[in-house]
Amino acid sequence: MTDIGPDDGATVVIPGSHKSNIIHPFFEVVERARKGDPEAARQAESADKAAGSFEVHLAAGDAILFVDSLCHGSVERKNPGQRRILIYRYGPQWGHYFQGYMPSQALLSRLTPERRQIMQPIPPVYPPDEG
Repeated sequence: MTDIGPDDGATVVIPGSHKSNIIHPFFEVVERARKGDPEAARQAESADKAAGSFEVHLAAGDAILFVDSLCHGSVERKNPGQRRILIYRYGPQWGHYFQGYMPSQALLSRLTPERRQIMQPIPPVYPPDEG
């Protein structure tokens, strides 16, 4: 939607990381940061600090396609303005809600059947009421 160049908060990737069966050192830094290590927290602030990572600069209208298991993130935005992007995920039916997000019934009731099919391609199966 917008050009993304140096200092625009570009997507950062570590090439080949989706195929590796060796833990990348950056994950160890992130784990130490989660445990409260202040130096590790500083190092883990931005994915561009990971060894082998690089920024992907794009012009408005460009697309980047990658498997979600590729180690990726974004670099800190230093330029004024906003980074505008669209993210489209395609995957197995069991993984279509990212980080526990579920559209509300209020939202679904306002959508046309076609838009509802995009938002909720497979109706959820809820656990039985405990009573």
